[in-house]
Amino acid sequence: MKSLFLCIGLLVSSAFASIQLTPDNFKLKTAQGNWFVLYSKEPSPAWTQLADEHKAWKQHGVYFGHFESSHDDTTIQVYRNGESITTFPGTDLASVKQHMVSDSWLRGSVVLTKDWLELIQTGGAPWLVKFYAPWCGHCKKLAPIWDLLASALEPSHVNLAEVNCETDKDLCSSQKVAGLPTLKL
Repeated sequence: MKSLFLCIGLLVSSAFASIQLTPDNFKLKTAQGNWFVLYSKEPSPAWTQLADEHKAWKQHGVYFGHFESSHDDTTIQVYRNGESITTFPGTDLASVKQHMVSDSWLRGSVVLTKDWLELIQTGGAPWLVKFYAPWCGHCKKLAPIWDLLASALEPSHVNLAEVNCETDKDLCSSQKVAGLPTLKL
């Protein structure tokens, strides 16, 4: 019975990673923050996966939405505080991901995975990455300073990210992290 509730919970949380936008709520929802909006008859599995993988980015003001369209053309429109800033073909998720990490609108400290670390190394705005572990005393002392830095860099062109070496040991190893915390630009 517990596994049934867990499965239902996962399906529900996944379903809401991409917010359904309608003519009635579109203007209000997209008025604040950064929105990646898929215009299509229905969200593709790849779009749903992208939105689900990055639902934690809501804390950074990044949202994923779907607007049902009767057209056969699928597009992804990027909005910043209600204004359209760019458009991608709906099947070009690689360009969308590149835009997500190369534009300087992404603020705060973003949790990185291996795929995203590889992507940010390809260019765009510079990234300062903190490698840490929750049990590390020096990491705990750095945490409030890191948060202060994240808010101080708000208007600048430097992005902050962090990797938890406890949960992502392979990534930390591949980056030759020998001690904690480690900061890399």
